[in-house]
Amino acid sequence: YVIAPFAIWFALTKIQSRCIITSSSGNQLASQTENYIRDLAALVNKHHGEQIFRIRQRYIKCNLSGSEIRLFATDEAGKAEGYHPITPVSEMAIIINEAKSVSEDIFSALKRCTGFNYWIEVSTPGEPSGHFHRSFTNPKLRFVTRRVTSYDCPHLSSDERDQDAAELGEHSAL
Repeated sequence: YVIAPFAIWFALTKIQSRCIITSSSGNQLASQTENYIRDLAALVNKHHGEQIFRIRQRYIKCNLSGSEIRLFATDEAGKAEGYHPITPVSEMAIIINEAKSVSEDIFSALKRCTGFNYWIEVSTPGEPSGHFHRSFTNPKLRFVTRRVTSYDCPHLSSDERDQDAAELGEHSAL
């Protein structure tokens, strides 16, 4: 609901932009994040009757704007750094999916990717610790945050919420 539409919008509306998307799990990245982005790119192509997006594994390029979407998963900090805007005046976004599971050294490496003007962290809840938790709860960091509760998820029934509350506790971070 957030990552795929943002990535497609970004690639369509920004000239020679770069959108870098990562997760700690290659399986999660391939089976969820990438699939949603590929599906939206394919819908754009179908709607226009031409190849607006060239779609490859973990790489999608907008032929109209010259923008690109790159996806990767790694647990090695050296493989997470080194991304920069395509040109000195291009925009760049960094998106971290399931941010609660991404290690501190990967976040540090991503921060060394200079030139980004969008930084998006998305995650389901986890233990109240780590980079994602601090990003969300430390008011000095001045991030714009959006908390989505189980009541905001139409795919969860009240029975599921009640069962989770009974099993995990009413005030559990999970």
